[in-house]
Order: sequence, then C-alpha cells, then structure tokens
Amino acid sequence: MGLDVIVPCSMKTLAAISSSTRDDLISRTGDVMLKEPRKAILVTRGTCPAVEE
Repeated sequence: MGLDVIVPCSMKTLAAISSSTRDDLISRTGDVMLKEPRKAILVTRGTCPAVEE
C-alpha cells in the first residue's frame, strides 16, 4: 500500500485536483493519485487569523 503527499497544497491546486482540471504538473499528479488505489494526503496552506482591532 502506497501513500502520496502534496505539501503544501494551495486551494487552487485542491480545486483543480477535485475537478480533474490538469493545469500543471501538481494537479495532474494529484489526479493520478486519486485514480490509483492508494491513500493521498493533501496538506493545505494555513492562513493567518484576522486581527480585529
């Protein structure tokens, strides 16, 4: 059993993978990862919390 990881994964890349849009190498790789019987981990980038004054 294999494991594939994309770190960091932007929201654009996550959307491209989920909709099977192959704009670049990362989204194409992610699309292939989902079609194979392996586990895939996509680690999204964090955003800083808004500072309220």
